[in-house]
Amino acid sequence: MTFLFIILPGMKRNTLRKNPFEDEFPVKTSNIFVAVGRGLYVYNLQMKRVIACQKTAHDSNVLHVAKLPNRQLISCSEDGSVRIWELREKQQRAAEPVPTGFFNMWGFGRVNKQACHSVKKQQENATSCSLELIGDLIGHSSSVEMFLYFEDHGLVTCSADHLVILWKNGERESGLRSLKLFQKLEENGDLYHAV
Repeated sequence: MTFLFIILPGMKRNTLRKNPFEDEFPVKTSNIFVAVGRGLYVYNLQMKRVIACQKTAHDSNVLHVAKLPNRQLISCSEDGSVRIWELREKQQRAAEPVPTGFFNMWGFGRVNKQACHSVKKQQENATSCSLELIGDLIGHSSSVEMFLYFEDHGLVTCSADHLVILWKNGERESGLRSLKLFQKLEENGDLYHAV
């Protein structure tokens, strides 16, 4: 199992070793992303509860998790997969208490307080977001041990299969290739502007 440990404000410093990157990379988000076994969990610090989970995010244990821009999350696993997830808001409908029994259906008798309480409890415990799979990077034949994400250059993964793969954003790279092509054509004088 893999756990993520973060030093939170208010924790006693003398009981924990200081994180050397704490001053450079302060926690700016209200969410903590955690991998437990094969699953991924998103814990919200303000709400003090899990707001999203994917209990079977991979076929094997998750080894590394990191946050990407635009509410995205990336994870890698012992099964050789690298997956990209998006944290999406769920469309929630207001839950109405459903009375039980024939007479309650017609308005006779008292409403079952226990049924109302259980509906409220379910509403409190329900996750408010979901983790949706938006990408699955296939290229490794063994456990993906680690990855690094560089916003301008892409994603680098390393695996027990002794491969290091650089993954690029295809849409972004296509745009850069087109730009370089037009610049080269313009330099050579091969680009004709239509009038």
